[in-house]
Amino acid sequence: MNKRLIFCCTTGRSGTKLLAELLSLVPNVHSEHEARPSFENFWWQTKNVDYTQAEKIYKRFWENKLRVIAKTGKPIYSETSHMTFKGFIEYLPDDVDYSIIFLQRDPRSVAKSLYNLGDIPGRTRTGVRNCFGPKDNNNIINISDRWSKFTDYQLCYWYVKEMNARADMYWEAYKDNSKVVTTKIFLSRLLDLSMFIHMLEWLGLSINIDITEYTRIISTRWNAKHSRKMVRTYPERFCAEEQAVDKLWPGVK
Repeated sequence: MNKRLIFCCTTGRSGTKLLAELLSLVPNVHSEHEARPSFENFWWQTKNVDYTQAEKIYKRFWENKLRVIAKTGKPIYSETSHMTFKGFIEYLPDDVDYSIIFLQRDPRSVAKSLYNLGDIPGRTRTGVRNCFGPKDNNNIINISDRWSKFTDYQLCYWYVKEMNARADMYWEAYKDNSKVVTTKIFLSRLLDLSMFIHMLEWLGLSINIDITEYTRIISTRWNAKHSRKMVRTYPERFCAEEQAVDKLWPGVK
């Protein structure tokens, strides 16, 4: 593979589509959000199979994905899917040159977005398909023995904290790896041109972007999924519900 790849480590519902649109402004970057072959479809195949079979699925995914990436016309390929760090990155071939953007958004905003869409981990179809399950015993923040007592909002909030804990784990694993360039950025900072330019410089990307297009992109609401939003009643006591989750694992961000 003679291309450089850029992936995103994030919770999802964190600005991944916005980031993909912004990266499309960068010369020599082919930028995608959730392109085919999709991480999601292959990830779903790994559910309810043993480790050996899951490993084969992950490897088959990269065989297909890298074949498609190789056909793109630019030297740098970026994809901001939140699925990359759900088991896939470990099976990326060693000879691939890649960088990682750790994209962050405050936990409540992400949890509210999941809740609005009805993506409830362990309870709804989309929540089961797109999120780690609360019954899983390999979660960093393990709630396998108590999750049934959580409200829908608490499950969304737990999932965000779980994904943030996993992102922290990956950050520690990669931050001193001289072969992988990593950077952290909050969603709000993508809306600041100087911060976005700084991120590009850190990644060694061109900063020669169209400022008019940048302004248009940050002024557009991306991936809102209006057709999927549900009329849901928010918890009357956000802080109390969140604190009930937080106190179980002090120190987890």
